[in-house]
Amino acid sequence: MELFANDVGAGPPVVLLHGQPGNGGDWGPVIGRLRDRFRLIAPDRPGYGRTGGRAVGFTDNAALVVALLDRLGIDSALVVGHS
Repeated sequence: MELFANDVGAGPPVVLLHGQPGNGGDWGPVIGRLRDRFRLIAPDRPGYGRTGGRAVGFTDNAALVVALLDRLGIDSALVVGHS
């Protein structure tokens, strides 16, 4: 499974993880304020938004975010979440 993600802005990468339920679009106001200073990656976690499938636990979510960062060529990022 590949995570769908909004990837906008330029600068140090920041991954924005939404809560349950939700989707990456929940971060819209934050993205609007920070996109000039950071590269913001807001994925739809499994079971939500455009990623689809079923919701998964912490371990699988973490592995999918690492795979997303690898796919985007990002070696490290700040991770922010809410729930």
